[in-house]
Amino acid sequence: MEVGSVKAVAPQEHGDLITVLENRETNTIHGGVLFEENNANADRIQFKMHDNNAARDFEVATGDKFVGTIQGVVNYGFQNYKIYVDLEDMQAAFVKGEAKPETTTIVKDEKKLTIASYNLENFSNNTKETSNDKAQKLARAFVKDMQSPDIIGVTEVQDNNGQLAGDSAANESYERLIQAIVEAGGPRYEYVNIDPENNKDGGAPNANIRVGILFNPERVSLSKDGNGNVIPVGDATTAVDYEDGSLTLNPGRIDPTNPAFNSSRKPLAGQFNFQGEEVIVIVNHWEL
Repeated sequence: MEVGSVKAVAPQEHGDLITVLENRETNTIHGGVLFEENNANADRIQFKMHDNNAARDFEVATGDKFVGTIQGVVNYGFQNYKIYVDLEDMQAAFVKGEAKPETTTIVKDEKKLTIASYNLENFSNNTKETSNDKAQKLARAFVKDMQSPDIIGVTEVQDNNGQLAGDSAANESYERLIQAIVEAGGPRYEYVNIDPENNKDGGAPNANIRVGILFNPERVSLSKDGNGNVIPVGDATTAVDYEDGSLTLNPGRIDPTNPAFNSSRKPLAGQFNFQGEEVIVIVNHWEL
């Protein structure tokens, strides 16, 4: 099959690229197309690039163009017809667009707490699955685009070795991300985390995906109970409660044995002190 110049309507993912013809009118700020009640955008043209492993590192954003004639073989996979093309041909036709990462409009104030959330999309310390480029881009997003929030709820943190078999510890995954943030010019965050039971929280097998919280210890601290004692850290199956102005576990999981959370990430609650004020942060990540 042969098509003319096209433009990307979404970032490249897993070596797959979704486009429309270059002269097709788009309706998002960066050049994407909206799924509408009476318009499923059936004119989208999907490519699968080969070598597929190398193609996954090809950085393509919404609005980027591919100029000239593109040839490939039509095949079918994952409920879509796709044009199978050589990665080298797509790279040769590539023209970078004008899309740029959004940046926060919040003006930093020493007296105000900033809280954010971010999906790390299966981040681990396994460099074969989570590239250094990805770690650096995440760090840049936290430091440059988000201006280093005081507290960041993170989702899709995998255990240390990613999808390889092993235990569910994720300390190296957090430490890798924190070091990347430091190298990008940000603060040295600390983290709160509860390791899940092995292969009980869904996601990729053996990866033990979970939620967690990063916090800047120069701005906030983990809270203590009403008597000034350190609040114990919870475990994978014990439910956190709230008594006398503080969490009973810090961090603690919310109702982790409830059947509603079977094969899913369990919500995590953490309590912090910011300039004498108590703040409870809850991080949740459901996939239905």
